[in-house]
Amino acid sequence: MFKDVGDFSVIMGAGSAQEITDAVSLLSEVPFEIFTTLEAENPKHSIFKDSLIVGVLKGPKEELWMLQGAHSFKIDSKWSFGSGGDLALAAMDLGKTASQAVKFAAKRDLHTNTKVQSYKLKGLKAKGE
Repeated sequence: MFKDVGDFSVIMGAGSAQEITDAVSLLSEVPFEIFTTLEAENPKHSIFKDSLIVGVLKGPKEELWMLQGAHSFKIDSKWSFGSGGDLALAAMDLGKTASQAVKFAAKRDLHTNTKVQSYKLKGLKAKGE
């Protein structure tokens, strides 16, 4: 999933297709800064229940963000999620690439999908590169 929504480019969604579609639609209607505070200001109106989206905030310095209502944050280090997330993060800490880490997690966690797709984002570099 790659979709430009204002100053945010959605690159991945996980969870309910309806929640992800609703969030992307809302992102096209409100500025990014307001979107990330909506649930914190009004917890009864949950944007996400069990879903999240990841994307790039465009600007002078591109930033990678994970959006999940009031739990939205900038990703500025190694990051993984899901049932095999801890295994993948440990593999990255031991020097594996993100793709290699997911493949490793899939060997140990039966809920981690063995089909891995990876994309290199222009302008984003890992720390130390």
